[in-house]
Amino acid sequence: MHVMNIGSVTWTLIILFQFLEEASSQNNSGASSQVRLVGGIDQYEGRVEVYYNGSWGTVCDDDWDDYDARVVCKMLGYSNGNASICNAFGCNMDLGIALDDVNCFGNETSIHICSHSEWYSHNCKHDEDAGVRCEGGLGSNFQSNICNGDPNCYDNCIITCPREGELGYRCTQPNDCVYDNAMCNSVGKCACGSGYYDSNGVNIAAGNCTTKVGLGSSCPQPDACNDINAMCNSGGKCVCGSGYYDSNGANISDGTCTAKVGLGSSCLQPDACNDTNAICNSDGNCVCGSGFYDSNGVNISDGTCSKDGLGSSCPQPDACNDTNAMCNSGGTCVCGSGYYESNGVNISNGTCTAKVGLGSGCPQPDACNDTNAICNSGGKCVCGSGYFDSNGVNISDGTCTAKVGLGSGCPQPDACNDTNAMCNSGGKCVCGSGYFDSNGVNISDGTCTA
Repeated sequence: MHVMNIGSVTWTLIILFQFLEEASSQNNSGASSQVRLVGGIDQYEGRVEVYYNGSWGTVCDDDWDDYDARVVCKMLGYSNGNASICNAFGCNMDLGIALDDVNCFGNETSIHICSHSEWYSHNCKHDEDAGVRCEGGLGSNFQSNICNGDPNCYDNCIITCPREGELGYRCTQPNDCVYDNAMCNSVGKCACGSGYYDSNGVNIAAGNCTTKVGLGSSCPQPDACNDINAMCNSGGKCVCGSGYYDSNGANISDGTCTAKVGLGSSCLQPDACNDTNAICNSDGNCVCGSGFYDSNGVNISDGTCSKDGLGSSCPQPDACNDTNAMCNSGGTCVCGSGYYESNGVNISNGTCTAKVGLGSGCPQPDACNDTNAICNSGGKCVCGSGYFDSNGVNISDGTCTAKVGLGSGCPQPDACNDTNAMCNSGGKCVCGSGYFDSNGVNISDGTCTA
């Protein structure tokens, strides 16, 4: 089997492997002594037998092709060769199967240095013995009578090739393939035709070409789905692959896998949007889902659904992932009016939480909903300096109101702005005991002086 594309590292390893194994084989008397052809009608053809570690063995025909045959024939003095498979030249049951999965490029000097499985490690029987037909040159090491007159030598061999035309085996003509719905593909192997898959494997000899199945159907093989954009999922069902949706429903048998669409496009199915964070809205258009915004605009086709946390830059007005956040004038996500950040001052893992009223616990300095309130040392929201609670002493429905001067009405005991004033029985702010109004008799611009 010839590998067309190969990386430089792999090539280096193969060259090194070839050099080492070729060097180790120099103890043999020459290239031709390492291989022989047996059972053909003339010196140009026969079953390939190779010499290794003191004994002869056959070669399995798995992946055996003309590149491999060319190397064998050149070893024997020919200029070229063609592969034969399926013990076309009989077999020798007394020999072991020495090589399997041979992979030559065609320019090697010996089959021993081609890539192959471990010596005498294989999954074959002798009805898979490989052969060649050589051309050009005189050749050597042909043995037509390896059985030495023993009439029972081939008794256990299938001399004909029953697998010619079966799936995975060589074909030269369109009608060479024996199975219905099979075809001779571009590399000269029988394979299931369009719309069919091999029910027992990927074009193996024991398989049968079976009609591929639709979406939602069971898929015993990876290639059993009839839609080229479908896949066989872990549950053994045909479903649309990544980037596709079923245009007729959720992977039902008459559906077709259609490419998912971008933001702003019409979406016939709930799963038709190609962005995992997008949804198909009530108008039938793909838009970014809750907590996401379109990074390139307002749900346009080349956009991507993104989200930014508190403290992050917000290129779009709707870029903040907290519904109570806003994009401020500096282009940063911050908590909106009436909310504070529960984990800090607008940091990325924070959450915008409703501010609390007077008398409530305040975990953050900015947690109080009244702009004139402060979070005191006891962790409670209270009115700040110069303000009093108009409804009581820092109760939840109160409002911080500016304290009043001397002579003004005082609805609360703490409503007077002078610390030496008091609210008298008539509901007026007056200087307390031991103090007088320096500017007059308790007028608004006065100050209580000792």
